[in-house]
Amino acid sequence: MPADARLPDGDPVEVDQSALTGESFPATRKFGEAVFSASIIRQGEIGALVYATGANTYFGKTAELVQEAQTSEPPRRRTELQGS
Repeated sequence: MPADARLPDGDPVEVDQSALTGESFPATRKFGEAVFSASIIRQGEIGALVYATGANTYFGKTAELVQEAQTSEPPRRRTELQGS
């Protein structure tokens, strides 16, 4: 899936979400549930209503948080603040 989407109707599908969750087994997604960018539909066919793309997806926001964490200064330890 190149986007975050909601499954409005149809039969369940098997979705590989390992890029997001690390889980090696596919998850079953039914109508009314969401599927996320970087997921792969392994079995089944279903229509979807896209609600986010690019940096606005769950995966995109997660990647942004990781990048911010890598570029920010680590918090000071309590002893450094007390002058020890």
